[in-house]
Amino acid sequence: MDSNNYDIIICGGGVSGLILAEQLCKDAYFKNHKILLIEKEKTKNKEVKTWSFWENQNAIYPHLITKSWKYGIFASSKHNKTMCLNPYEYKTIHSRDFYSYMYTFLESKSNQITIKYEKIIKIESTDKNVIVSSEKKKYKGIKVFSSVLGDSFFQKQKKYPALKQHFIGWVIKTNDTKFSENCMTMMDFSVPQQNNTRFMYVLPYNKKEALVEYTLFSPTLLKKEIYENNIKSYIKSKLGVSNYEIVQKEEGDIPMTCFPFYKKNTHNLIYIGSVGGWTKPSTGYTFKKSYDSIKKIIYCLKEKKSLLKLFNKRNKFWYYDLLLLDVLSKNNDYGYYIFEKLFLKNKPALLLKFLDEKTTFLEDLKIILSLPKVKFITAFFKRIF
Repeated sequence: MDSNNYDIIICGGGVSGLILAEQLCKDAYFKNHKILLIEKEKTKNKEVKTWSFWENQNAIYPHLITKSWKYGIFASSKHNKTMCLNPYEYKTIHSRDFYSYMYTFLESKSNQITIKYEKIIKIESTDKNVIVSSEKKKYKGIKVFSSVLGDSFFQKQKKYPALKQHFIGWVIKTNDTKFSENCMTMMDFSVPQQNNTRFMYVLPYNKKEALVEYTLFSPTLLKKEIYENNIKSYIKSKLGVSNYEIVQKEEGDIPMTCFPFYKKNTHNLIYIGSVGGWTKPSTGYTFKKSYDSIKKIIYCLKEKKSLLKLFNKRNKFWYYDLLLLDVLSKNNDYGYYIFEKLFLKNKPALLLKFLDEKTTFLEDLKIILSLPKVKFITAFFKRIF
């Protein structure tokens, strides 16, 4: 085989690309496959990001979990509800730990996978293979998986709303014990909404250290000082902390859209991660969904099943998410009211199961009936007609 020909090429060394590379290298079925991972540069381990998810069994990457919580808080200007998440636990992983583990593992598999640090210029799918052109070479792959799309065309179209989950977070350290380390704050809407959906998110790592994040679900980003001024105000007024040290900062901009990314896929080229539509449109969560999607890819590759059929589906949860985004795109300040109804009228376990896309239709109905009716019914009929 030509040195630039591969059985599998992975374009992009982010979360989805690295999990796919790791799972391929761990499976004996692929031990004789020639695999290439192309990443722009080895700087991922310098990123500061926090990835969170909930689980009720079969923990993924337990050795990388920074912290887990069995209790969560939902708050608003009128309510403050502490919820037992049982049988779930809310968990978080730090990006530095994740990247360090992944690259160490993949580098130990150099007989099976090649890692190239090159900028990808173009990806072309043909009937028999896919040609990946970097700034240095051209590579051919029988199957190519890419988290690199090249543009944000989905934000330019009008058929599917394209909001953003954008945030800035500070990890702060105090001298006194200020945090309840067994209880995280999932959403606190007590901050001024200013015609948007805005909330605070708090992950206490111990009694003296916590991530405090200001988050919006809206179409446009804000100036950096607006996020940071709101964090400062919340730390002082709501958390009662005056003296603290900022030990780490992070920021993010996650697409929230039901755009059918799978239409970009071919038999030989599959988009993965956020550009594969793996971000949950209604929440912005991606990490666990990426892991689950990659498990399905591995199964299809081994069973020689179509990857196109795997992702060329719209399930009931896609429609639920679409209606929510329709409502929020027209009434961006309505998110507070929607999430208040969801959290106050439903048991946490049922709500997390619903967001995990594992509920039955009867369970869905209970969730749906707890929502404000008029705007969702209006959005439903607008979609139909």
